[in-house]
Amino acid sequence: VEKDYEATKELFDFADGVLRVKASGQEFNVGPFEVLSAAELQQRLNEESGRETRRSPFTVGDVIPREAGELGGLKFRNVIDSTMNLHGDPENDGAVFQVASLYN
Repeated sequence: VEKDYEATKELFDFADGVLRVKASGQEFNVGPFEVLSAAELQQRLNEESGRETRRSPFTVGDVIPREAGELGGLKFRNVIDSTMNLHGDPENDGAVFQVASLYN
């Protein structure tokens, strides 16, 4: 049976960045929650990666340029298409797809 917020909150302890389940003692490290703008995320990405990003004609956002072989032979493409078309294309045999869903 699903409980309300207060009843659910009572099932846990939280201190010093650690969430503990009272019933089992299981612990989880919990980082801070932040609400950042896309511009702030972009700035952090540039600072962390040490690289400037560039606009891609194939994506809605920016991409980080990589050198040949830097990904260990993996190839990535950002595609806007029907997943049925992609899965049905023989050229994609053995490919792995990561699909963004608006229904989650």
